[in-house]
Amino acid sequence: MGSGIRTNWSFFESCHGKCYCDPEGGTLKNAARQGELRARVHLCKSSEELYKWAVEESRLATPSQELEAKGGRGIFRRFFYYIPSKGVGAVDRSRQPKFKAEGTSLLHEFIDIGVEGTVLTRRAACHMCRHCWAGERRSCENIAYTGTPEELTIVREKEPVTSLSRVTRLQLDKAGLERAAGAEVGSNVCVETHNGEQTVPWVVGQVVEGMGTAGEGSPAFDASKDAIRFDSVRAGEAALRVQLWEPLEPGSTTFTISDVVVLVPARRVRVVGVELEALRQGTRRADSRTQRFSIAADSLQEIRAEMPTMDDEWEVEAVVQYRAYYRKEQYLIKWMGYGEDRNTWEPLEHLSDEVKEQAARVKERALAAGERTSACAGPASTGPGISGALAAC
Repeated sequence: MGSGIRTNWSFFESCHGKCYCDPEGGTLKNAARQGELRARVHLCKSSEELYKWAVEESRLATPSQELEAKGGRGIFRRFFYYIPSKGVGAVDRSRQPKFKAEGTSLLHEFIDIGVEGTVLTRRAACHMCRHCWAGERRSCENIAYTGTPEELTIVREKEPVTSLSRVTRLQLDKAGLERAAGAEVGSNVCVETHNGEQTVPWVVGQVVEGMGTAGEGSPAFDASKDAIRFDSVRAGEAALRVQLWEPLEPGSTTFTISDVVVLVPARRVRVVGVELEALRQGTRRADSRTQRFSIAADSLQEIRAEMPTMDDEWEVEAVVQYRAYYRKEQYLIKWMGYGEDRNTWEPLEHLSDEVKEQAARVKERALAAGERTSACAGPASTGPGISGALAAC
């Protein structure tokens, strides 16, 4: 690193074994417990509350003793990040490339050696001896504990694209064009990002220029300056210009309007009329900070229902719900290996004969219970009662 500070990545958690860096996890948990004992209330009822407490109240970000006083070894500074399991800011694991690396469940240290597709690994990290601090891990004084360093080759598996994926993509692009045509200037739309975007599967933007024909194509993605990768706009293609809403930090569900304006292909518009709710701010903050918003619950549910995952092999886990959408019958599908936020509405012709039988039972129950939805009502929420009933099918 340019600063001259040597770093390496050590993976540890309660269910993945221990190493010398494990006390860091204990430091946080012990500090949180002590904080609750002093406050006499349960402060951290969720992982998000623990994160907020760590950032705002723990005072663990900057250790009390300077690094110089520790002889250059030890914790210099702690950074905390919150990554939700689903929703805004979550890691879209369905978009992550699939890698194959045998035997990694027994390894706890991975070092970048500058060779693409290869890392140096050990059974455990040292963080102790002078040889490891100098990067000479093969001469580690604790090699009996850490194990001998070995190079590990990581192979990226080829991901098939099924005929269902291709058919569904055409349907989505066509629907995207129809939605984008009705997007008014000043309204908010949900736009699907590029299939190779590793951080966010979708973004929300405020329309500053309605759908029209692009006079020229958009610039190629530049990872050095572009924070998010979108599908390129081709010359002559239908497109619209949006100003992006930006989360306060990774994983946050609170947004402010950014200065970033991008041209996006109309075919990638997934939801129009996304509602944002203004958050209350104290009088002292109102003048000094940009107004903050969150996505309305109904809009967030619609985004989750309409967002696809196109470049993986799809296998149906369950048919969750039935609806009539613009006089077309659709079924909410739960895909094997993906969370509820990746459910999509599919027409009957996209389903196999076996799944069609399950879909027929779901439709019959929905109509009998009077739960049939209309286009004006929007997507209905998926409830545990319906999912539980499906399990008995």
